[in-house]
Amino acid sequence: DSIAFPSNLNAAVTIPLLQGAGYDATLGPIAVAAYDERLAVLDLRVLLSRLLASSETVYWQLARSWRAVELQQRTLDEARRLVTDVEKLAAAGIVPAVQRYRADLTVNQRQAELLDADLTLRRDMRSVKIIMNRDDVPLDRHVVVKPQASLTLTAYTFDRAGLATMAFDNRTELVQAEYELRKDERRIRMARNALLPELDVRGSVGLLGIGTSSSSAIDSMFTGEFPPAWKIGLHLRMSLENRLATAGYQAAVIGRLQTLAKRREVRMMVAQEVYDA
Repeated sequence: DSIAFPSNLNAAVTIPLLQGAGYDATLGPIAVAAYDERLAVLDLRVLLSRLLASSETVYWQLARSWRAVELQQRTLDEARRLVTDVEKLAAAGIVPAVQRYRADLTVNQRQAELLDADLTLRRDMRSVKIIMNRDDVPLDRHVVVKPQASLTLTAYTFDRAGLATMAFDNRTELVQAEYELRKDERRIRMARNALLPELDVRGSVGLLGIGTSSSSAIDSMFTGEFPPAWKIGLHLRMSLENRLATAGYQAAVIGRLQTLAKRREVRMMVAQEVYDA
Protein backbone atom coordinates (compact mmCIF):
# COMPACT_ATOMS: atom_id res chain seq x y z
CA ASP A 1 0.00 0.00 0.00
CA SER A 2 1.31 3.43 -0.95
CA ILE A 3 0.83 6.57 1.08
CA ALA A 4 -0.49 9.70 -0.68
CA PHE A 5 1.06 13.06 0.18
CA PRO A 6 -1.17 16.09 -0.54
CA SER A 7 0.24 19.58 -1.11
CA ASN A 8 -1.35 22.89 -1.83
CA LEU A 9 -0.28 26.48 -2.51
CA ASN A 10 -2.72 29.36 -2.05
CA ALA A 11 -2.46 33.06 -2.88
CA ALA A 12 -5.08 35.64 -1.93
CA VAL A 13 -5.45 39.34 -2.73
CA THR A 14 -7.77 42.02 -1.35
CA ILE A 15 -8.33 45.30 -3.21
CA PRO A 16 -10.26 47.97 -1.27
CA LEU A 17 -12.66 50.07 -3.33
CA LEU A 18 -13.98 52.53 -0.71
CA GLN A 19 -12.49 52.53 2.79
CA GLY A 20 -8.75 52.04 2.59
CA ALA A 21 -8.58 52.87 -1.13
CA GLY A 22 -6.70 55.76 -2.70
CA TYR A 23 -3.61 57.81 -1.93
CA ASP A 24 -4.90 59.26 1.35
CA ALA A 25 -5.53 55.86 2.90
CA THR A 26 -2.42 54.09 1.66
CA LEU A 27 0.28 56.77 1.65
CA GLY A 28 -1.39 59.28 3.98
CA PRO A 29 0.43 58.05 7.12
CA ILE A 30 3.75 58.31 5.28
CA ALA A 31 2.93 61.89 4.25
CA VAL A 32 2.03 62.78 7.85
CA ALA A 33 5.34 61.30 9.03
CA ALA A 34 7.16 63.37 6.40
CA TYR A 35 5.48 66.54 7.69
CA ASP A 36 6.47 65.58 11.24
CA GLU A 37 10.08 65.25 10.09
CA ARG A 38 10.02 68.70 8.51
CA LEU A 39 8.44 70.15 11.64
CA ALA A 40 11.18 68.60 13.77
CA VAL A 41 13.82 70.25 11.56
CA LEU A 42 12.02 73.58 11.88
CA ASP A 43 11.83 73.15 15.66
CA LEU A 44 15.60 72.76 15.71
CA ARG A 45 15.98 75.84 13.53
CA VAL A 46 13.76 77.86 15.87
CA LEU A 47 15.77 76.67 18.87
CA LEU A 48 19.07 77.67 17.25
CA SER A 49 17.67 81.05 16.17
CA ARG A 50 16.41 81.81 19.67
CA LEU A 51 19.72 80.72 21.17
CA LEU A 52 21.62 82.98 18.79
CA ALA A 53 19.30 85.92 19.47
CA SER A 54 19.52 85.32 23.21
CA SER A 55 23.32 85.17 23.02
CA GLU A 56 23.50 88.47 21.18
CA THR A 57 21.05 90.10 23.57
CA VAL A 58 22.85 89.08 26.76
CA TYR A 59 26.21 90.05 25.22
CA TRP A 60 25.14 93.61 24.56
CA GLN A 61 23.33 93.79 27.89
CA LEU A 62 26.62 92.90 29.56
CA ALA A 63 28.43 95.57 27.53
CA ARG A 64 25.81 98.10 28.57
CA SER A 65 26.12 97.05 32.23
CA TRP A 66 29.89 97.52 32.14
CA ARG A 67 29.39 100.96 30.64
CA ALA A 68 26.80 101.83 33.28
CA VAL A 69 29.17 100.82 36.10
CA GLU A 70 31.95 102.96 34.61
CA LEU A 71 29.64 105.95 34.33
CA GLN A 72 28.33 105.52 37.86
CA GLN A 73 31.89 105.27 39.17
CA ARG A 74 32.81 108.52 37.41
CA THR A 75 29.71 110.19 38.81
CA LEU A 76 30.63 109.02 42.31
CA ASP A 77 34.18 110.33 41.93
CA GLU A 78 32.82 113.69 40.82
CA ALA A 79 30.44 113.77 43.79
CA ARG A 80 33.33 113.06 46.19
CA ARG A 81 35.44 115.83 44.65
CA LEU A 82 32.45 118.12 45.01
CA VAL A 83 32.32 117.31 48.75
CA THR A 84 35.97 118.28 49.10
CA ASP A 85 35.40 121.56 47.26
CA VAL A 86 32.30 122.35 49.32
CA GLU A 87 34.20 121.67 52.56
CA LYS A 88 36.88 124.15 51.50
CA LEU A 89 34.31 126.76 50.52
CA ALA A 90 32.39 126.23 53.78
CA ALA A 91 35.58 126.58 55.81
CA ALA A 92 36.29 129.87 54.03
CA GLY A 93 32.74 131.05 54.75
CA ILE A 94 31.85 131.35 51.08
CA VAL A 95 28.96 128.84 51.21
CA PRO A 96 26.80 127.83 54.15
CA ALA A 97 27.67 124.63 56.03
CA VAL A 98 24.40 123.04 54.95
CA GLN A 99 25.82 122.69 51.44
CA ARG A 100 28.28 120.15 52.79
CA TYR A 101 25.44 117.92 54.00
CA ARG A 102 23.78 118.18 50.60
CA ALA A 103 27.01 117.14 48.94
CA ASP A 104 27.28 114.16 51.31
CA LEU A 105 23.72 113.17 50.44
CA THR A 106 24.62 113.29 46.76
CA VAL A 107 27.58 110.97 47.41
CA ASN A 108 25.33 108.49 49.21
CA GLN A 109 22.88 108.55 46.30
CA ARG A 110 25.67 107.94 43.80
CA GLN A 111 26.97 105.04 45.89
CA ALA A 112 23.51 103.44 45.91
CA GLU A 113 23.24 103.86 42.13
CA LEU A 114 26.70 102.33 41.70
CA LEU A 115 25.67 99.36 43.84
CA ASP A 116 22.54 98.82 41.73
CA ALA A 117 24.60 99.00 38.55
CA ASP A 118 27.10 96.50 39.97
CA LEU A 119 24.32 94.06 40.87
CA THR A 120 22.94 94.35 37.34
CA LEU A 121 26.42 93.72 35.99
CA ARG A 122 26.77 90.54 38.04
CA ARG A 123 23.40 89.27 36.86
CA ASP A 124 24.20 89.98 33.20
CA MET A 125 27.63 88.37 33.58
CA ARG A 126 26.03 85.19 34.92
CA SER A 127 23.64 85.18 31.95
CA VAL A 128 26.58 85.31 29.55
CA LYS A 129 28.34 82.51 31.44
CA ILE A 130 25.22 80.35 31.17
CA ILE A 131 25.16 80.91 27.40
CA MET A 132 28.89 80.11 27.17
CA ASN A 133 28.40 76.86 29.15
CA ARG A 134 32.11 76.33 29.76
CA ASP A 135 33.68 74.46 32.65
CA ASP A 136 36.48 77.01 32.98
CA VAL A 137 33.98 79.87 33.34
CA PRO A 138 32.05 79.25 36.59
CA LEU A 139 29.06 81.32 37.63
CA ASP A 140 30.86 82.96 40.56
CA ARG A 141 32.76 86.19 40.10
CA HIS A 142 36.28 84.74 40.15
CA VAL A 143 36.19 84.80 36.35
CA VAL A 144 35.31 88.22 34.94
CA VAL A 145 33.74 88.44 31.50
CA LYS A 146 34.02 91.80 29.74
CA PRO A 147 33.05 92.41 26.12
CA GLN A 148 35.70 93.89 23.86
CA ALA A 149 33.28 95.63 21.51
CA SER A 150 32.43 99.22 22.27
CA LEU A 151 28.92 100.61 22.30
CA THR A 152 28.17 102.93 19.38
CA LEU A 153 24.90 104.78 18.95
CA THR A 154 23.76 104.48 15.35
CA ALA A 155 20.45 105.66 13.92
CA TYR A 156 18.61 103.46 11.42
CA THR A 157 15.49 104.04 9.39
CA PHE A 158 13.34 101.00 8.64
CA ASP A 159 10.31 100.34 6.49
CA ARG A 160 8.13 98.63 9.06
CA ALA A 161 5.49 97.51 6.59
CA GLY A 162 8.16 96.00 4.34
CA LEU A 163 9.84 94.30 7.28
CA ALA A 164 6.51 92.86 8.41
CA THR A 165 5.89 91.45 4.92
CA MET A 166 9.39 89.97 4.87
CA ALA A 167 8.82 88.45 8.30
CA PHE A 168 5.55 86.85 7.15
CA ASP A 169 7.44 85.18 4.29
CA ASN A 170 10.50 84.01 6.23
CA ARG A 171 9.67 83.51 9.89
CA THR A 172 10.13 79.87 10.83
CA GLU A 173 7.07 79.90 13.09
CA LEU A 174 4.81 80.74 10.13
CA VAL A 175 6.45 78.05 8.00
CA GLN A 176 5.71 75.61 10.81
CA ALA A 177 2.10 76.72 10.86
CA GLU A 178 1.81 76.07 7.11
CA TYR A 179 3.19 72.55 7.50
CA GLU A 180 0.81 71.96 10.40
CA LEU A 181 -2.10 72.99 8.17
CA ARG A 182 -0.98 70.61 5.44
CA LYS A 183 -0.65 67.81 7.93
CA ASP A 184 -4.10 68.55 9.35
CA GLU A 185 -5.55 68.52 5.83
CA ARG A 186 -4.02 65.12 5.21
CA ARG A 187 -5.43 63.82 8.50
CA ILE A 188 -8.90 65.10 7.59
CA ARG A 189 -8.74 63.22 4.28
CA MET A 190 -7.64 60.06 6.06
CA ALA A 191 -10.42 60.42 8.62
CA ARG A 192 -12.99 61.09 5.87
CA ASN A 193 -11.90 57.89 4.13
CA ALA A 194 -12.42 55.96 7.38
CA LEU A 195 -16.08 57.04 7.33
CA LEU A 196 -16.74 55.08 4.13
CA PRO A 197 -18.09 51.52 4.23
CA GLU A 198 -15.76 48.63 3.56
CA LEU A 199 -16.13 47.37 -0.01
CA ASP A 200 -13.33 45.06 -1.12
CA VAL A 201 -12.66 42.84 -4.09
CA ARG A 202 -11.30 39.58 -2.77
CA GLY A 203 -9.81 36.85 -4.87
CA SER A 204 -7.72 33.76 -4.29
CA VAL A 205 -6.14 30.99 -6.33
CA GLY A 206 -4.82 27.65 -5.14
CA LEU A 207 -2.76 24.84 -6.58
CA LEU A 208 -3.29 21.23 -5.49
CA GLY A 209 -0.88 18.36 -5.79
CA ILE A 210 -0.88 14.70 -4.72
CA GLY A 211 2.02 12.26 -4.89
CA THR A 212 3.56 9.22 -3.32
CA SER A 213 6.20 11.42 -1.71
CA SER A 214 6.45 15.01 -0.60
CA SER A 215 8.66 15.98 -3.56
CA SER A 216 6.37 14.35 -6.10
CA ALA A 217 3.35 16.03 -4.46
CA ILE A 218 5.01 19.44 -4.86
CA ASP A 219 5.97 18.69 -8.46
CA SER A 220 2.44 17.65 -9.32
CA MET A 221 1.15 21.13 -8.41
CA PHE A 222 2.92 22.58 -11.46
CA THR A 223 2.37 19.79 -14.01
CA GLY A 224 -1.24 20.74 -14.67
CA GLU A 225 -2.53 17.36 -13.64
CA PHE A 226 -4.89 18.99 -11.17
CA PRO A 227 -6.62 22.20 -12.26
CA PRO A 228 -6.14 25.26 -10.02
CA ALA A 229 -8.95 26.32 -7.75
CA TRP A 230 -9.86 29.99 -7.66
CA LYS A 231 -12.56 32.27 -6.43
CA ILE A 232 -13.41 35.96 -6.59
CA GLY A 233 -16.05 38.08 -4.89
CA LEU A 234 -17.04 41.31 -3.18
CA HIS A 235 -16.96 41.92 0.54
CA LEU A 236 -19.18 44.67 1.97
CA ARG A 237 -19.38 45.73 5.59
CA MET A 238 -21.18 48.82 6.89
CA SER A 239 -21.20 50.06 10.47
CA LEU A 240 -24.52 51.37 11.68
CA GLU A 241 -23.08 54.33 13.60
CA ASN A 242 -19.28 54.14 13.17
CA ARG A 243 -18.71 56.34 16.21
CA LEU A 244 -14.97 55.75 16.32
CA ALA A 245 -14.42 57.00 12.76
CA THR A 246 -16.81 59.91 13.30
CA ALA A 247 -14.94 60.95 16.43
CA GLY A 248 -11.65 60.73 14.56
CA TYR A 249 -12.98 62.93 11.77
CA GLN A 250 -14.34 65.52 14.21
CA ALA A 251 -11.01 65.57 16.07
CA ALA A 252 -9.15 66.16 12.79
CA VAL A 253 -11.44 69.06 11.87
CA ILE A 254 -11.09 70.64 15.31
CA GLY A 255 -7.32 70.24 15.11
CA ARG A 256 -7.26 72.14 11.82
CA LEU A 257 -9.37 74.95 13.28
CA GLN A 258 -6.96 75.19 16.20
CA THR A 259 -4.01 75.36 13.80
CA LEU A 260 -5.71 78.16 11.84
CA ALA A 261 -6.24 80.11 15.05
CA LYS A 262 -2.63 79.49 16.03
CA ARG A 263 -1.40 80.76 12.66
CA ARG A 264 -3.39 83.98 13.05
CA GLU A 265 -1.96 84.40 16.53
CA VAL A 266 1.59 83.84 15.25
CA ARG A 267 1.08 86.40 12.47
CA MET A 268 -0.08 88.97 15.00
CA MET A 269 2.88 88.17 17.25
CA VAL A 270 5.34 88.54 14.36
CA ALA A 271 3.80 91.85 13.31
CA GLN A 272 3.93 93.11 16.89
CA GLU A 273 7.60 92.15 17.21
CA VAL A 274 8.43 94.01 13.99
CA TYR A 275 6.57 97.18 14.95
CA ASP A 276 7.88 97.12 18.54
CA ALA A 277 11.50 96.65 17.46
